[in-house]
Amino acid sequence: DLPYANHNEIYHMQKMLLILKDNLLMIPTKAMYIKANKEKYYDVEYLAMRAIIFERYDKKCMRCGSIRLLELDHIKPVSKYPELFLCEDNMQILCKPCNQEKSNRNENDYRSR
Repeated sequence: DLPYANHNEIYHMQKMLLILKDNLLMIPTKAMYIKANKEKYYDVEYLAMRAIIFERYDKKCMRCGSIRLLELDHIKPVSKYPELFLCEDNMQILCKPCNQEKSNRNENDYRSR
């Protein structure tokens, strides 16, 4: 048999369960991380930096010369060097195919070509 619990004990157990539930909801999930990560790419500082880099390097892929599907690439990947997210010296313009090929596996700098 279960021991008898008075109303006060039941109230406190319910309160503890609600606190536990709230804390479990605060544990970051992969989806929450992805959303937060994408939001920084719409930050005013980032967009301003992107415009500066595109103007500086003539709006063309620095690897193949394409002028289509251009993206701003972080030479040292943000996944490994988050502190370099807004560093001008860590940015180059690549077209989408070149950027996808480069991925975050290497740190090729195509600016000096």
